[in-house]
Amino acid sequence: MNMLLTCGMAVHARELLTSVGAHIREQDVLHFWGLTCFWMQEFSYHGFDDDGILSTREGDVAFDKKGIISWLLDQQPDTGIAEPEYQPQPPQPPQPQSPQPPPQPQPQPQPQPQPLSLPQTGFFAQRRRRRAKSNESGAIDRAARREKRRQELGVRLNTY
Repeated sequence: MNMLLTCGMAVHARELLTSVGAHIREQDVLHFWGLTCFWMQEFSYHGFDDDGILSTREGDVAFDKKGIISWLLDQQPDTGIAEPEYQPQPPQPPQPQSPQPPPQPQPQPQPQPQPLSLPQTGFFAQRRRRRAKSNESGAIDRAARREKRRQELGVRLNTY
């Protein structure tokens, strides 16, 4: 359960970061994921509300969207090399293609399904045999009861 909640928080953090165009490395998101485990234990995690504020039993903690993003940005080491500015790529229009007839699929012979063979030893095999035997006797009993009912109804119908 905790793992699912932390997965959700890590995905939520990634969505927050990409929504503002932050250039965050995967390891930073995983580091944030590790911190969510700590937050869950410390603050009895209830979840982010629609504004991205971490709600707890003690009240809202000041880890809103801006706080998370600035914390993650602070965690990145300064390499002295400026990272490229994030610029979303505009969608490329589809390239026109010359119309080509689709290749005709060759009919493949359908392989005949092989019947599944169940193991004939062990507990489940014994249970299958017992059920089959009881189903047989049950079917015989049901047929006998059905025939008896027909005879009773026939007698009744003839008496009225």
